[in-house]
Amino acid sequence: MEIELFDFMEARIMFGLDVDFDRDRTTLSFDSSYGVHGRIKAKRAAISFKPRPAG
Repeated sequence: MEIELFDFMEARIMFGLDVDFDRDRTTLSFDSSYGVHGRIKAKRAAISFKPRPAG
């Protein structure tokens, strides 16, 4: 597993998530509008999220 995180802050807002697959691993790359951006490379990955209600 390889993890690279940049500009990490307590409050984070993710702008986009790209998922790329190759023979050996999955790469998750994410951009941030505020708080963190980076890349995670691993043999396997699982993604889940729970949106907050508006307001």
